[in-house]
Amino acid sequence: MGEYNLFTEMHDHDHESFGRYCRMSPVQFDYILSILHETLSKEVTGRIPITASERLALTIRLLSYEVIQFRILYNNVILTVQSIGLSKPRYNA
Repeated sequence: MGEYNLFTEMHDHDHESFGRYCRMSPVQFDYILSILHETLSKEVTGRIPITASERLALTIRLLSYEVIQFRILYNNVILTVQSIGLSKPRYNA
């Protein structure tokens, strides 16, 4: 998994990029991993499964991407609502 190699490099050496990439510090990531490691680990039954760290990194990246997409969509809705003169919805993104 090429992206995971980049993730590991940022985790170990570039904490600022890591924070932008997954919206948390390496310390926070490690803490979450320590809690979920056993749950995220899979037994080897043929193919070698991805590691718990890879699984968590992928999940966090996908979730952060979805949040960004939601905010973009929400802001576009707000701009549209404001441009046609309707009141702003209550949720603040």
